Amino acid sequence: MKIIFSPTKKMKRNREDKAVPFEYPDTTNAIIDALKSLDEKEVQKLFKISNSLLIETMAYLADLGYGPYTPALFSYEGIQYQYLDPSSLDEGSLDYLAKRMYIVSALYGLLHIYDGIEPYRLDLENPLKVNGCRTLYELWGDALYKELYKDGDTVINLCSEEYSKIITRFLKPGDRFIDIVFYEKEGNSYKEKGVYCKMARGMFLRYMAEHKIDSVEGLKLFAAAGYRYQEGMSSKNKLVFAR
Repeated sequence: MKIIFSPTKKMKRNREDKAVPFEYPDTTNAIIDALKSLDEKEVQKLFKISNSLLIETMAYLADLGYGPYTPALFSYEGIQYQYLDPSSLDEGSLDYLAKRMYIVSALYGLLHIYDGIEPYRLDLENPLKVNGCRTLYELWGDALYKELYKDGDTVINLCSEEYSKIITRFLKPGDRFIDIVFYEKEGNSYKEKGVYCKMARGMFLRYMAEHKIDSVEGLKLFAAAGYRYQEGMSSKNKLVFAR
């Protein structure tokens, strides 16, 4: 069983001593070269950021590729990582994640939790043209899909659609790809709400790590913050939790 998880734009540097040297794919090096070739106006347009964020981002890009490096799991600060709270996980839970978790990155591809990375801000929908490719989806192609499915494992999807579709567009019959979906009940209907989904994904991954879940049936036992598995709303390749 493998687990995919989204990155976040908000990042930090710390725990450098635990970072494992990460050999960048050729695709990563090409993206770094493209980013470093941009001037301030192009960077601001690419990321759609304010003047204050532009200064910070230009500093990130100038240093990109030179370190210092932080283990990927401890680099991201977005909501899902706050609810995962990796710094409070015990060694057994971190070992579980080290064997199963992949962070899907627009810059780095598939990251293991201890791969050393730097702040970069880039996401898959930023319109950066690299090596004649119009989008980063086109640039990465099916490389991430092939890596995930090289052993025929079941993939548990805790990514947003922006990141999961770099995998799903290449799925073949027989590939086991299971979406984990979180709904909020409003009157007689159920809806996905972005912030709550991010919180729930973090809690769900923490549950998997703490309980060493290694089966799809085990996933259904997740119950936190009012969420419960909804058998009638679920299917073979989608597990729905609602509250």
